[in-house]
Amino acid sequence: KTFTLAYEYIKLLLGYKDETDGTYHLHKHGRDRHRFILAVTFTNKATDEMKRRIIHELAVLGDMEPQWTEPSPYLDRLTHEFRCSPQDLSRAAATALRQLLFDFNFFQVSTIDSFFQLVLRTFAYETDISDSYRVELESDFLSRMAINAMLDEIDSDECREDSVYWVRRLIDSEKSGKWNIFQKKEALRGHGTNPYTELLRAVNRLDNEDFRAVRDVVEDYFRSGPDFKEVFETLHAAYDGAVEKLLAELKEAAAALDKVIPDDLREKGSGSDLGRLAKFGKNCRELSPDNPLIYASTSKMPVLDEKFFAKSGVAKYFRSFPDALAIIAPLAREASDRYQKFIEYAMTPPYRHWTLYKKNIPYLGLMRAVGEKRREYLDETNSVELGETSSILRRIIGDSDTPFIYERLGTYLDHFLIDEFQDTSRMQGHNLRPLLSESMSRGNDNLIIGDAKQSIYRFRNADPSLITETVPAQFSDSLDPDVDSDVKNTNWRSSLRVVEFNNSFFSFLADRIDGCRPAGEGCTRLDFKELYSNVVQEPNHKAEKGYVKVTVPEASDKGSYTDIVCSEVPHVIEDALARGYRMRDIAVLVRAHSEGEAVISALM
Repeated sequence: KTFTLAYEYIKLLLGYKDETDGTYHLHKHGRDRHRFILAVTFTNKATDEMKRRIIHELAVLGDMEPQWTEPSPYLDRLTHEFRCSPQDLSRAAATALRQLLFDFNFFQVSTIDSFFQLVLRTFAYETDISDSYRVELESDFLSRMAINAMLDEIDSDECREDSVYWVRRLIDSEKSGKWNIFQKKEALRGHGTNPYTELLRAVNRLDNEDFRAVRDVVEDYFRSGPDFKEVFETLHAAYDGAVEKLLAELKEAAAALDKVIPDDLREKGSGSDLGRLAKFGKNCRELSPDNPLIYASTSKMPVLDEKFFAKSGVAKYFRSFPDALAIIAPLAREASDRYQKFIEYAMTPPYRHWTLYKKNIPYLGLMRAVGEKRREYLDETNSVELGETSSILRRIIGDSDTPFIYERLGTYLDHFLIDEFQDTSRMQGHNLRPLLSESMSRGNDNLIIGDAKQSIYRFRNADPSLITETVPAQFSDSLDPDVDSDVKNTNWRSSLRVVEFNNSFFSFLADRIDGCRPAGEGCTRLDFKELYSNVVQEPNHKAEKGYVKVTVPEASDKGSYTDIVCSEVPHVIEDALARGYRMRDIAVLVRAHSEGEAVISALM
């Protein structure tokens, strides 16, 4: 990708496209063409690498790289595409490099966030923010700070009444003993959950673009809608009150039945009909409003009707005790009827929805107070969240024409080269689209590079469907038909064995997941086939090198999965050292900090 991006940049910098046949020719007298090209990468490191590579290749092409004897890998391709001599290409490259270095501020290779920050500062007046604002990069810090500020006010006169109400609700709802919302240590160490952890997760959802899209509606509801506490209390009284009444009636009937069960029946196994009858009352006592369906899908709670008492084993037992049958059967039917009413109500969609919603509503109630604390901090420090940039720009320039944007920027861009597009968010894609569309309408070439399989920034709202679906649909008439050729899907870095392993493993994995996952659960069969349709790469390195070994240990009596892995890691490292590798060549990657600590302890 780096090779292709640098090549396309240099081609656009040194050449021009013939509008009649679309071919490129060398622009021998081009001036400051770097001002009209924007290359967008995802990280600052990638930006620096891209700039260095472009400058280096221009210097090599222009014979301006001292003591460099290797020809540029772009030389043959550029002379062929421009239909020019190496000498003409060298003069044009030297001229372009001098212009670029003397006008370095307009060498526009940047991260997508940096570019959007440039646009946002240009539109500071329209957004009603100071043009000297600072960018707050750490959204997790903002969330923790806002939660802590809200909790610090709980015992003060300044505390919001509804904040105290929702904190009490959270404490009351915790049945596991982890009720202390002020306990932050467990959350900070990443072990388990508690109310603080759950609230932090809820507040972090404020950074989700799906929420930002409806945030104004939600905040308007909190401001002008009905009292949220009254809504919660009304729903609580309606649903929990009803299930508690049914449960009380059930337990009363179950207790009456339990009193008349003979001792010899209590000794029966739970797998028999008589044993299930004897334990019916005990099972009913274990039910609670928080877990009403504990036995709904098991055979422990039979329907105690006439058919039950007519079963051979049950009937045989009660033929010897007819008086007991006359007492037990009516009480059993009553308890069974009440259990069925209780289960029927607990299974209704409205009640089941309520059991899901009531766990999250207190967090939603607190998010209003926490959101206000976030905004107060940002206002006091004259800051703008990095993730908020796209939302602001969408509101300001979403419907504006592109020339107006360029007029405000003080520059005019003809070409866009965008890398790692699979990690672009939907709002970022929305803000880039008018610029790309305007460039395409003028017949200019642009480059978007991305691989949905490599999307690793979902936590920052990355939407890989942009590269697989949205861009192909929006620019269907302008796509490069050779985009998935073997040349462009060549792995230039990894060894032969690693590429072969990836080709076979991920092809196998896609098929296996397709066979296991029913349609409708997240990614469908079509999604996986489409996503991994070009997973097979052509290795550039043909030497028989590289090694991959996969071991899947299973937990046993000898220890947990982590213990088994930690006992093996030192042996793997010793084997690698014995093969001639150095310590600096070895890395141990883990999923969580706790696993990393365990590995370090094992190595020490």
